[in-house]
Amino acid sequence: MNKAGRSIAVGAIVEMGYVVHDIEATARKLNETIGAGPFFVYEDIQMHYVCYQGRNASIPIDIAMGASGDMVIELVRVRDGSPSPFQVPDIATSKMVFNHWSIFVSDFTMEADKLIASGFVEVFSAEIAGEAGQGNARLSYFQPPGLNSPFYEIMEASPSHLLQSYQRVIDAGKEQSKSSTSLFWSETQA
Repeated sequence: MNKAGRSIAVGAIVEMGYVVHDIEATARKLNETIGAGPFFVYEDIQMHYVCYQGRNASIPIDIAMGASGDMVIELVRVRDGSPSPFQVPDIATSKMVFNHWSIFVSDFTMEADKLIASGFVEVFSAEIAGEAGQGNARLSYFQPPGLNSPFYEIMEASPSHLLQSYQRVIDAGKEQSKSSTSLFWSETQA
């Protein structure tokens, strides 16, 4: 629960994700124009059991996460040319491309099965490890049926380490709006 006594609503859109060429420049621009941030920068994200388009994969990425109100803005920078849902043609000239929107779900397997039964296609899945003893949290990206649209990401709300990380980002954004805190925080501050 955050300082205002509210917590992230499971099932509500909590994140809009963008692929970017330059995390720092994009975060700075978002901070200057819409007041988003501070941005927590995580380099070389370690994902486990990564699967992209039905095949085991290694997808090296860096991310930055900041908030505007209760909405988390995720900036993703790919580290190489590995096939992934984050490969965007001409990203260097586009600067920022909308890639996905995300929700937390309480029953990951049931939600994934429901999406697949509705015609969504799972294109990417992975697990993010928590602290010792917390277990991995699953996430998956789905392509909506019949639409050329951004991906729909579901994230497992329990174990709660991902949910807690998002809450810290949102709380930091609300604190920044009241003061003049730093634009960039290291992953140890998250």
